[in-house]
Amino acid sequence: MSGIEIAGLVLASIPLLVSALEHHSDGVQTIRKIRHSSKGFLRLKRILETENDIFLNSIELLLKDDVDDHVLATMLQYPGSKDVGWKDVKLDARLRERLGRSYSIYFEAVDALANDIRSFADAIQLNDSGKAPFTLDAWSVKDALSRIRFGLKMKGYNDIVNDITAQNQRIMWLTQQGNLLEPLRKRRRKLPDFDTARAHARAVFEAIRNGLPSTCIVGH
Repeated sequence: MSGIEIAGLVLASIPLLVSALEHHSDGVQTIRKIRHSSKGFLRLKRILETENDIFLNSIELLLKDDVDDHVLATMLQYPGSKDVGWKDVKLDARLRERLGRSYSIYFEAVDALANDIRSFADAIQLNDSGKAPFTLDAWSVKDALSRIRFGLKMKGYNDIVNDITAQNQRIMWLTQQGNLLEPLRKRRRKLPDFDTARAHARAVFEAIRNGLPSTCIVGH
């Protein structure tokens, strides 16, 4: 899976976490013992909403010079969709060429962010459809215990969200630096490669000299 494909999946996943946190906030609100945790879930929800916008902006900045405006708008509207460019191998190749040595560093950070998101989804027990393990319109002892367990794990949730924030900041910095350096990189790509030209000239001279009789070289 390419780096940009993983980025698309991250963009598709964060809104599911935001929705789940709102669901959990409503769920623990019904249990007096852990009602205070409701505010904690809402705080995490607000943090992830912000992180989602930051990551969305980073990816938009990353792709703006490699994707047509209408294609980019569609990609951001349908993150992770295989039909709108996230799986485009040519796009990945263009990013590799443009980012150079920064490509692996950038998408290692994206992959780390994806891992943190998976960890958070596992921690709050989202299923494959992005649904929480309890419903708000059903009530049972088992359901109540499930809500209590969620309410008592707030520190663990905070730790993972802090990791998500840290990785997202790293991606934002790399994106901003890349955009600042892009004009310089473009100028460098347009400059003649004098070192290569000199090396080629030396190689040609050596080939000519070695192919000529020694008397010819001395004579000149």
